[in-house]
Amino acid sequence: MSQRKNGTLFYTKEELDRAIENSSALEYALSRYQLKRAGNRYTMPEHDSMVFTPDGKWFWNSHGVYGNALDFMQIYEGKSYVEAVLTLAGTLHSPPMQAQETLPPVTPTPPAPTQEPVPFVLPEMDKSQKYVFAYLHKTRGISPQLIRPLLKDRHIMQVRQFVGMRICGYAGSEQDNAALYIPSRPDMEEAVRPYLQERQIVSRDVLHPLPEKKTVLCVTGEEASQLAQQGILQEKHRLAMLGYDTEGNAQYCSIRSMNSIGKGFKMDMPGSNKQWPFLLPGSIEAKGVVIVESPIEAMSYRDLCTMTGSPYKKYPILALGGANVSVGLESFLANHPEISEIRLGLNRDDDGKHKEKAGERATEHLKQTYGDRYQISVHVPAENDWNDVLKKLRGIQPPELQQQRNIPMPQR
Repeated sequence: MSQRKNGTLFYTKEELDRAIENSSALEYALSRYQLKRAGNRYTMPEHDSMVFTPDGKWFWNSHGVYGNALDFMQIYEGKSYVEAVLTLAGTLHSPPMQAQETLPPVTPTPPAPTQEPVPFVLPEMDKSQKYVFAYLHKTRGISPQLIRPLLKDRHIMQVRQFVGMRICGYAGSEQDNAALYIPSRPDMEEAVRPYLQERQIVSRDVLHPLPEKKTVLCVTGEEASQLAQQGILQEKHRLAMLGYDTEGNAQYCSIRSMNSIGKGFKMDMPGSNKQWPFLLPGSIEAKGVVIVESPIEAMSYRDLCTMTGSPYKKYPILALGGANVSVGLESFLANHPEISEIRLGLNRDDDGKHKEKAGERATEHLKQTYGDRYQISVHVPAENDWNDVLKKLRGIQPPELQQQRNIPMPQR
């Protein structure tokens, strides 16, 4: 355990790496609390809205908070970020802390049988990118000067998905239309069973061959599209926003629908690693980083800085993937020792849709966590979020009026 002369704790990069490897909220909670199993999920008996899932996530629905073990330990157990990291790294040994709400003594239950983690697979790139361009520019107000290089470098792209099907890999290159899909629901498995064929997965991202090929019963993307034309499947065109590791490999992908009317669709691709979230690169000489919640807010903030001539237009902008997710920031800082300033631009959350101001709470948490090591500045949007600010500045009309304009709108 690392401790300064004044008694304050700190952690090394190796300890952070171990903590991230051990950041499953389910595994941590099973070792300390008596959880109740419900299907493939677990709940806290004292708080039935608190859910732990096999992918290591934790949700406290009644409080609107979620995350991994690091977030659980800080929000529920009251640990500091440093204490949480050192505990998961195995270098800080302490008895279970009493949570912020009084709990009876608990007896740990043995962990459930481990399940093979779902591998991260890059979604299938659509043949056309026109819907993405129209959505981001005409509906969201993002400038073409920003959209084009992001499309070129594959920070964003239009992808196709099929309802009830999951992409499991590729049998060749993109030019071969080699995406492979398997059913993700029992009803869909029944519907497509006559069309499934054995094929070999050779890659998860069309770039890096797998060490060992895997044979699966599946349909190709083109076959799935034909089944959609027959009414057996539903084909959707969506926006994908990607995060890359230091070697340039995609590790994270956030998917959202591109409809401006009706209920939207959002998801992270299974296996996504929020240690590598969406990042807008900055200039080499930049000594700071801007933190926002979502990729669209990152693009909006960059455009706003460019429009106003702000010096922050040169800063990299990191989208955490939610107000309560800090693992991406910690990873970024560990890999960029030149950073000395953190500019927090999390959402205002006063649009009437949010019971709790998660952005405000997360801002205070990040100030406390990093204030002794970095210069912290806070920039709260005048509207609910930075995209609302950009749309207002550009005079973007409300969605119901936009629908009357001749904008190509894909299925969500």
